[in-house]
Parts: sequence; C-alpha cells; structure tokens
Amino acid sequence: MRSCSFSECLSTGYLSQSYVWFLSRHSADLGDAILSEVDKLVLGSLLSAMRILPDMFTAVFLFIMLVFADPAIAISAVALVGGAYLVIYLFLRNLLHQLGQIQEAFADVEPVICYSVKANSNLTLLRTMNEAGASFDVVSGGELFRVKQAGADTTRVVFAGVGKTDDEIRFALECDILKFDVESEAELDAISAVASSMGKVGRVALRLNPDIDA
Repeated sequence: MRSCSFSECLSTGYLSQSYVWFLSRHSADLGDAILSEVDKLVLGSLLSAMRILPDMFTAVFLFIMLVFADPAIAISAVALVGGAYLVIYLFLRNLLHQLGQIQEAFADVEPVICYSVKANSNLTLLRTMNEAGASFDVVSGGELFRVKQAGADTTRVVFAGVGKTDDEIRFALECDILKFDVESEAELDAISAVASSMGKVGRVALRLNPDIDA
C-alpha cells in the first residue's frame, strides 16, 4: 500500500468523505459517475495546492477547511497533531543526541553503529538515522527491504535473528550486507549453501553464549 503524507491522508480521509456526503445529500439526482468526477476534481485541486504550499501553510490551509467543515474536529485535530509532533520531536532529538555521543566516543575506531529496525521500522525514522550516520541491524528480509527504501548503504547492514530463510539469505547476499550474525550450526550451513549456489562468500559473525548449553 502506498504511504501518504498527513495532508494527503487527511484530505483523502475526512475531506473527501465530507464532499461525498454533501453532494449525495444536496445533489441526489446526480449520477454516480458525475459524483465521482466532481469528488476527484475537488481532491485533485486540494492535493495540488498541498504539494505547492510549504508545510506550515498546508497545515493552516487544512485547519481553515476543517473549521468550515466542523470546528470541533478542527480543534481536536490541531491538539492531536500538535501533541503527536511534539512527542516525535522529543523522541528524535533524544535519539540523535545519544547517537552523536556514541559516534564521538568511538570516533577513533570508526565503528559501525547500528540502529535496530525491529524497534521502529518507520521509513522517515530510518531515513533520519541514515542521514545521521547510523547503519542498521535487521532480523528479516522485510526489514532489509525497508532499509534499502530508506537509502541506506546495505554494505554496512548487519543481519541478525534466528530462522533466516533461504530467500532472505539470498536477498541479503545480493545486497552485499556487512555480515550475518549466526547462532547455530544449521544457520551457518544454510548461509554457506545459499552463498555457494550464488558463487559468493557470506561474511558471518558467531554469537556465543558462554556457560549455556544449547
């Protein structure tokens, strides 16, 4: 499913429904085809304006539209969106501050500092971490795909987790990831077999658990 910006989601979710409701109630004689075309025209105009206007003006524009449609919803939307943006801002600021501290502390050895994608695989967050110099730790082919979508350098990605399928191993090798974290002989054999069939060498790191019988 294609992701959409907040403005697009709001316009295609609430605003489009209000226009459909209005036209259905006050223009009942219009056919479905006409209703559909009018709705597309209205939404097309709204979305075109939203793509042109800066984010701040887009927010003001949407707020004004909502005030005319339903003031109560407008006030609730502002409170909800404002609170959400504040939480996201504080979270990202703290996360990037911690990343910066680690980068500074270990700068002499040039480490590969990996963000665990399973913690939050939001593409905007992944892009932000990538731009800040972090790499990624993934545990599935899907997470690796999202990391690629975020524009990350897959040669710095670590593939951890148990239960890697042959398809996931093959995809990771095609992306030339930094290494696989291996936790069992069976997993090591699977990586070796897939890599051999592709004429590649799979780089691995063995995860050892001292004093634990497994």
